[in-house]
Amino acid sequence: MNYERPILQAILTRLSEPRSKIQILSGARQVGKTTIIKQVLNKIKQPYLYSIAESGFTAHWIDQQWLTSRSMINSNPEGVNSGIIIHQMAE
Repeated sequence: MNYERPILQAILTRLSEPRSKIQILSGARQVGKTTIIKQVLNKIKQPYLYSIAESGFTAHWIDQQWLTSRSMINSNPEGVNSGIIIHQMAE
């Protein structure tokens, strides 16, 4: 069994709340962003969009991710909470 950091539950709780904002997880290099994201993805049941901003993110990149996420939400009969967007900024 992998070690689960305390922030895992905080992220899962946040993602279960109704919201209309993109959730961004950022941090310094080598602090475990990818690990925590993979743990979150293994636990959630909703469809999600996983996107890595390898060169940082621009307004255009954010707009593309938002439009893709909204499309997922609109095509899912389970409603808004099923359109989870998880982004990781690679630094």
